[in-house]
Amino acid sequence: MWNLAEEGGRIIFLNLSPSVFETYTTWNVLLGLIVLWMSAYCATQTQVQRYTSIGSLRGARKALLLNIPGVALLLLLSVLSGLILFAVYGKCDPRLKGDITRADQVLAPARM
Repeated sequence: MWNLAEEGGRIIFLNLSPSVFETYTTWNVLLGLIVLWMSAYCATQTQVQRYTSIGSLRGARKALLLNIPGVALLLLLSVLSGLILFAVYGKCDPRLKGDITRADQVLAPARM
């Protein structure tokens, strides 16, 4: 599974290129994740309500730190499921196989 993902260009670690024109670099991903998680944990009404309902700053910090392993586990499972799906369906590209000529032919027309 891991080898297929590397061959398909799906696993890229430590691309330290400063170019903003590349899709995945360490800096792009890091900045994107910081913005994503800061907005999720600092700006959503449900999270702010959770923190303020605990009552103490120490309790709110503890709740936040206890949440991190669960989120990390869910992210790991998400990445693993994506790698499994790529390993199973990675070579099923209908354009490369010649089954279709245009990308908009992927969905079959609706039949009544």
